[in-house]
Amino acid sequence: MLLNAYTHSSTDHAAPILTAIAYINWWEGRGSKAHQFLQLAVEADPADRLARLSDLMIGSGMVAGWNMDKDRAFRPRGLEAS
Repeated sequence: MLLNAYTHSSTDHAAPILTAIAYINWWEGRGSKAHQFLQLAVEADPADRLARLSDLMIGSGMVAGWNMDKDRAFRPRGLEAS
């Protein structure tokens, strides 16, 4: 849903959407992908403080605490999640 919103938004409104997409990726343990979305957010709006701060945090390698515990880490639902 957020990706659809991003594709239909103007550049002026893209940073918050890209930041939300980045956080979801980070929560799910995909820090590199999150960092890419945050770089796009900062390019779209260099003044967006949340995007810049998040980019610094995730770009430094910060991992969500729950993703360091194999029993609590995100696992995709589906056939392979058994």
